[in-house]
Amino acid sequence: MAETLSLLARPLISVARAIWRPVRRVYRERQAGQMPFSGVNDLLGQRLDETMSRLRGGNVDDTWWRNVLTRIGHNYVAPDFLCKPALQEWLADEEVQRDTKALARARVMGADIEDPEAWMRLRRAYAHSTGEHERLADGPLDVVLAILAAGYMASIDTPLQPIAGMIQASARENRQGFERMEEQLSGIHRGIEELGPNASVVQILSERAEHELSLLLKQRSLSPARVRQELLALAQRVTEGDLRHVKHSVSAQVQYWCTRVHAAQPETLAVVRQYIEQLHQANPGTDTRIVDAPILETEGDIDGALRILRDVDTPDGRAMFFRTLFSRRGAETAMLWFDDQADRDSARFLTGLGWSNVAICLTKGGRWEEAADRLDAAQEHREAWPDLAFIEGVINVAMLLPTEWRHCAWEMNPFYTEIRPIEGPEADRRRARAKCCFEQARSLLIHIDQGDRAQLAQDWLLWLRLTDPTPEVANEARQEVQQGMREGQQAVHLLPVAQAFDIEFNDGPLDRYLMQRTQTGGLVDQALVAELLLAELKMDPRAYAEFLEREENRLTKVAAKATLVGKRIEALVRDGQIVRARSLLEAHRTDFIDGEDERLRAMIDEGAGNDPRAQLLGSILPDGRPARPEKSHQPSQKCL
Repeated sequence: MAETLSLLARPLISVARAIWRPVRRVYRERQAGQMPFSGVNDLLGQRLDETMSRLRGGNVDDTWWRNVLTRIGHNYVAPDFLCKPALQEWLADEEVQRDTKALARARVMGADIEDPEAWMRLRRAYAHSTGEHERLADGPLDVVLAILAAGYMASIDTPLQPIAGMIQASARENRQGFERMEEQLSGIHRGIEELGPNASVVQILSERAEHELSLLLKQRSLSPARVRQELLALAQRVTEGDLRHVKHSVSAQVQYWCTRVHAAQPETLAVVRQYIEQLHQANPGTDTRIVDAPILETEGDIDGALRILRDVDTPDGRAMFFRTLFSRRGAETAMLWFDDQADRDSARFLTGLGWSNVAICLTKGGRWEEAADRLDAAQEHREAWPDLAFIEGVINVAMLLPTEWRHCAWEMNPFYTEIRPIEGPEADRRRARAKCCFEQARSLLIHIDQGDRAQLAQDWLLWLRLTDPTPEVANEARQEVQQGMREGQQAVHLLPVAQAFDIEFNDGPLDRYLMQRTQTGGLVDQALVAELLLAELKMDPRAYAEFLEREENRLTKVAAKATLVGKRIEALVRDGQIVRARSLLEAHRTDFIDGEDERLRAMIDEGAGNDPRAQLLGSILPDGRPARPEKSHQPSQKCL
């Protein structure tokens, strides 16, 4: 049977024991007063690294080994253990190297206690590398630590050994001094904890916790997953962390919101129920109906949730009731309830989130003017709910578009190729209002770390300038886009703008930027969109169709498959490949919506020389609206 590494290490155990005698003797020599100081470098760290390099490389030659044994006064023992590949593999791990050198340094410097976690890591790594049980790692590890120390001792000239001893003793004395200081500080800390913080400390910590809670609540519908995680962390801090001395009322608020945002998550319902019980125990009489209702909704009891919420006569309760009606019973049912409320014209009838959902619901029913007016009247909620300003801006922009295109504004893509805004005094008023809303939204959203949403507000501001009826304003915006396209990273974001508004640009900087990103990890998100758009601008129809087919799996990360198939069909038609285009359309006919398949069929018929008018008439929607304009695939706005 092959010998294991732990068996090979046994002959060197006596060497390991012998090594520590001269190490301790160096320490005692310093205590006796032998300290011939001259310039001393970091001998210990340097020599440990050198010895570790020998062990890792299996470079344990006989001359070096005999010198080590001579310096510690030990008879010759063959170093077979030190030359085994299994040992070298174990020591090749960087974490193993760090831990072994740290333990060896601690022993050389006279430490009384060794790091138990380092030992555990080393044992696990040994077992992983050798296949032996962790309990067999101690012998080989002791040998390695001893050899590291021996390499250090063998490297020190005799006159310098007292200096090494002095350094050892100084380190030991400093460590003992720090331990005494730590004990004293711990005693002081325990005393402070027993006395409790003073009123000023409580006030400062409470204000800090309230501020952090407020920032999280303002963005809970924009970044729900992150907010849930950060609320959990905040709840832990006010319970047992750095904010544990906050006022009881502040702690209760944090616990309440932590419970509430998790109530709609099926995987956390059991924990939420425990939190609710704890809330009632710590704060008898706490109203948790707005938490209880989402639990029932998550479990599928919609009627039960509505029964609870319909009787919560507070702005928050009414907002939650409306949201549940809207999402579960539809916009028409939700608006029937809202229109029947006597106090609906008061800004304080709902919260900011509630007014956001009412506005979205109103636009679903075509009541765009009322939606804009109600958000204008609810401006007092913007500080607590910054997205209110953004939503009002989108609604005012939508009212710059022809009625049949207003719904497209919710898709949050301002750079359409086929939509141009209306003009006139009312349009000028809506344009000015949208500009004011987006400017405020951008400022508020940046303050709560919602950079993506703030950038979208900035995009709408650019759209407003590019479509401004005043030529000077529009031309200045076009020049700004043209200038931005000269810088690769900025060009990624501005390419859809340049394409939509037919702004000429030099594609060299963007090409180079995309090439660099491709070679350093690949393209994602906006850079992938830029690659798609740039391919459409630069490639001939055949090459573009082949590109879309070849890269479909990668491109579906940023565009709907139906969009990619549609673009591929268009490219095939332009290239004269009518049969392939028709076959592709038939294969994906059910993927298209809003008459897009009829538009493509008409294009194919026209390419084949047929009369496309019948198909074009078929692409008109039942309500009289034409099919959607060409656009990037974006989700529609839903209730928040």
